[in-house]
Amino acid sequence: MNPRSTPEQCEAWAPTDYDVAQWNERFRRIQPFVAELDGQPVAYADLQANGYIDHFFVSAAHARRGIGQQLMHHILELAAQREVSRMQAHVSLSAEPFFASNGFRVVVRQTVTVRGVPLDNALMERMQAECFTR
Repeated sequence: MNPRSTPEQCEAWAPTDYDVAQWNERFRRIQPFVAELDGQPVAYADLQANGYIDHFFVSAAHARRGIGQQLMHHILELAAQREVSRMQAHVSLSAEPFFASNGFRVVVRQTVTVRGVPLDNALMERMQAECFTR
């Protein structure tokens, strides 16, 4: 979330009251990569077959320690192995500089409504630099 996010925006994005079964099903479906420290999950991210990054999250308590960068490197390597030519993600304003530093560019800015609360984000994409010819 954006450091200037309101409490209402934070609650809409990451509600304190959520359906555990629904989240478990979503995690099963997206099959994220999870980073752990001392046996505790601190970050996770996924890469879908079509190149979409549905989730990319690092806990605030573990931000700016290189964990997100390690996850991004893993995803970029996986995209190259899978010959994914374009990656996309809907990115929060606070995550935009991180994605930009990893070669993503803003395609479109938008405001989405989550649980009745408007949230700004950007669709960002990264085109793979190398050709996948054999």
